[in-house]
Amino acid sequence: MKKITVLLAAIIPFTACAERAPQAKVLPAVTTAYTDVQIDSLISAFYLGQDKDVRPSQEAGSRFLNDFPGAAEVEWSVSNNVYEADFDIARLDYEAWYDASGNLLMYKYDVSASKLPAAVKSQAKQKYPGYRIEGAETIRKGTATAYKVSLEKKETDIEAYYSPDGTFLGEQIDW
Repeated sequence: MKKITVLLAAIIPFTACAERAPQAKVLPAVTTAYTDVQIDSLISAFYLGQDKDVRPSQEAGSRFLNDFPGAAEVEWSVSNNVYEADFDIARLDYEAWYDASGNLLMYKYDVSASKLPAAVKSQAKQKYPGYRIEGAETIRKGTATAYKVSLEKKETDIEAYYSPDGTFLGEQIDW
């Protein structure tokens, strides 16, 4: 499969947007100790390194329990001093990244296509006619929100990124 990537600064900065998590709980605050570029670098370093399953640092683990009290089936890994937690809340998949000091860098969670903002869904259908929405995620970094919309048509898979107002941010295409 040929892969073409057109991402705009890791699809960030996003447009700020007030939003509620699926359980109507106030979303946890993402750190402001880093710039968006620094967070992108930390997350990239996590993926470029060799991650291994671990227990989180005391700081990251403690902050996680406060940020996501309803988390179940939590699995932690670390790479390049960045911790990733994979977990479920109310049968939705989540991922969250923390630094060793317990700063929440970024998180994302699954969202059904029906829960996407109308502007996002409309723009995705307009930009990719004939594609079917396979799934979607809400991505939070800082005070910003973005949506990743996974689309499929025959042998082509596209991950398109949008701000809450439907502004196209970038895409990744797998042929």
